[in-house]
Amino acid sequence: MKNTAKNATFSRISPLRVIVMAVVLVLFFSVIFAPSVAEAVCPDGYVESVKDKNLDWQNGEDELNLEYVKTRVKSWLSDPQYDFSALEKEPIVVAVVDTGINFEHEIFTGKYDENGVATDDEIGRYDVLLRDEKGDIITVNTANELKNAYDDASNRHGTHVAGIIATLIHELDLEKYIKILPIKASKGTSFSTSGVKAGIAFAIENGADVVNLSLCEDSAGTESSEFNKMITDAYAQKAVFVAAAGNDGKPSYEKNIFGEFRHMYYPAASKNVIGVMNYTTENGKKKIASTSNYGSVYDICAPGEYIYSADGKTADSYKSM
Repeated sequence: MKNTAKNATFSRISPLRVIVMAVVLVLFFSVIFAPSVAEAVCPDGYVESVKDKNLDWQNGEDELNLEYVKTRVKSWLSDPQYDFSALEKEPIVVAVVDTGINFEHEIFTGKYDENGVATDDEIGRYDVLLRDEKGDIITVNTANELKNAYDDASNRHGTHVAGIIATLIHELDLEKYIKILPIKASKGTSFSTSGVKAGIAFAIENGADVVNLSLCEDSAGTESSEFNKMITDAYAQKAVFVAAAGNDGKPSYEKNIFGEFRHMYYPAASKNVIGVMNYTTENGKKKIASTSNYGSVYDICAPGEYIYSADGKTADSYKSM
């Protein structure tokens, strides 16, 4: 495993913020890549749809005892020794640098009541998007400043990724304390170095505590790669960065005659990033997916198929990826 500069983030913030940040990291390490969707405040029909998929890592507790986490979070919220009012004014911000999102999707706008039934509210009680004082969504299109950040990718990848995060925010009743900052850094499904770099800068400028990068270079690079250099030590002091290892099925621990690592896929291979490989399950056993890049330069491994989440095609559609 590579050394990271993440720990410095926690030394500068209050104990209460550490608690909520810990919950956010639980979402990333145990939930975002392996969500367990149980009974929750979610749009009508969503939970039933997930259960119908019969995916053990979503409905079981192999990856995360969600009920235990929900109980602990509920106890924190009701404990008088913790004052969460400051977090309502300055919530934990999870930036999703991706293909944008469908801003009208019910999973983000929270336009439903406690039973998951749709309402006519302009901004719902369970809204999870980061907004300014006027109530406008804070977002940007760094790939094309003349266009909005709507998800126009053919696979609507950004909506799907942000939807998983939104689902767990709803699960844990943390809508007031954790917000999503959607950033479009692509033209369709194509990411440019400049677009991603500008997206990361925008995330930091707008107070991101966690930056999710479900993207990587099209081909293996070296330490001089722009995708490696763009996540600086200074940025790593301000936010936790999480990135996908990529889907070329290449090892990243072999060295050439000069002692340099080969097949380094950045930003996941960066020392300032938590790199995530993906696994599949065959005959009841987990193994690295044949398409996943892998090696000691990455940090954790998580499920990489049949992840059920929001689909940006309509305001209430869902799918597995």
